[in-house]
Amino acid sequence: MKQYIIPFIFALLCFSSCSKDTGNYEYTDVNLMTVTDTAGESISAKNYDLMYGETLTLEMKATGTLPTFDPKQVQYNWILNEDTIAKGGAAKFNADNLRSGENQIILYAKDPTNGLDYMTAFKINLSASISKGFFILTADAANNTKTYFRSSLNPQSEPNLVEHFGIDQEITLGSHPIELKPIYVNRKYSGLYTYTAQGENVFYQFNLNTLSPVRSLAGAGNGLDGGNLVITSVKPFWNSETGEAFITEKGQVRHLNQGFVKENAVSDPTFKYDFGKEDYVAADYNNSRGTLLMGFDHLSKRIMVLSYNGRIRNQFLKPNLDLATDELPGYSYVTSGGNMVSGSNDYTFYMLVRNGSAVSCYQTSAVLNYEDNRYYPQKVELVAGGTIANIDKAVQPKYHRWTSAFYFAVGRTIYRMTPTSIIAREFITLPDDGTGDIVSWNFDDDAHRTLKNIGIATYNGASSQAKKGSLYHYSLINEGEGTRPSLTSKDLYKIDKAVSLGVAVQ
Repeated sequence: MKQYIIPFIFALLCFSSCSKDTGNYEYTDVNLMTVTDTAGESISAKNYDLMYGETLTLEMKATGTLPTFDPKQVQYNWILNEDTIAKGGAAKFNADNLRSGENQIILYAKDPTNGLDYMTAFKINLSASISKGFFILTADAANNTKTYFRSSLNPQSEPNLVEHFGIDQEITLGSHPIELKPIYVNRKYSGLYTYTAQGENVFYQFNLNTLSPVRSLAGAGNGLDGGNLVITSVKPFWNSETGEAFITEKGQVRHLNQGFVKENAVSDPTFKYDFGKEDYVAADYNNSRGTLLMGFDHLSKRIMVLSYNGRIRNQFLKPNLDLATDELPGYSYVTSGGNMVSGSNDYTFYMLVRNGSAVSCYQTSAVLNYEDNRYYPQKVELVAGGTIANIDKAVQPKYHRWTSAFYFAVGRTIYRMTPTSIIAREFITLPDDGTGDIVSWNFDDDAHRTLKNIGIATYNGASSQAKKGSLYHYSLINEGEGTRPSLTSKDLYKIDKAVSLGVAVQ
């Protein structure tokens, strides 16, 4: 039997291999559909911010590879939790069809040529606040505080006035605003600090999503003399989620943390000093927190450095005047800052002072002694000097720790210079659109150890517009060995006069 089966199979194989291919195949072109927004960008995996009272409109367009494809025949369905919340190529989203918090939405677009569904998913965060963007603290003509939030995740966003905080909108910020700072911890923005000179509470820490208060500090009874606490400046600690900061009251430095403020940060009551409105720099970073204070004393006209006692941080001994500068008559404070010395555990601090247009930069260091694990201050030394025209008009000069440079604004230009070279170079100049001079500006708050975003606020008091303040957003684009500022957005005449600007874009 086996003798016959094997030849038979072989014959079938030969017949199959030798039979003629008649070419009876049918190929059908399949349409490949692409869906984007009207700017030609995919919305897949995008995140959008939406505040209560705002509406986000997304309009889609479809393209196909077949000439018979008709984009008008595409059927769109927008799904949230298995419910269809919108139909059609243009959809509007607000509190009417979204829930509070994060909403993951799936868009289905049916291809009319083959009945196949194109699917993409994105998120919209609906809250009382924004998750990323610009937080602007402003003052009206009577010094009443007004805040504006402007999302960087909603392309249609404009500065949105936020007059009340709290779950039931029961909180109104005090008057004479001082500072606002987004809280950036564990790679996300989680809250907001606000400081005012007057009000029932002069400090608040708010949850960023709900704007409910987490901590606060009453003004009444917390002054150094037992009366009202009137803050003139605040220096928040880096990466703190407990509200830790140094505040200034009547030229004296005090430590604030978890909604409680301590007495004078200088523990020796026999030492008299006056650091003016804000004329000092304090160690606020990583291991150095609360170990050193360098200030320009208005009483002695000297720059002096104070150290902690090795046990209790944020409480400083009276200064060793051998480490201080000589008297600097005619000089006034400009700004200060510092950072960790690369490759070591030591820290360097800089202070700019001026006499007319003559500018000097002084430096001290906090050096770690490994035997007792204590930081010791070094003598304050002059490191650079030069002349800068209009330095008396400098707006919000500051030191950026990650780029190791000073920045300040004059007119409509932000300038940059290093501590070791007092030569101011143009960094960003606003377009000539008549919105007035820069009144507030800031870097992105600590999200990256680089400089990626800058927010700038201007004010034109002579404008006939109802609101006389404007907001600009610049992104810094890496280009060669440096960066190039690129104007990302501008909101003209949308805010009041800015006092403080929190940039939380990254």
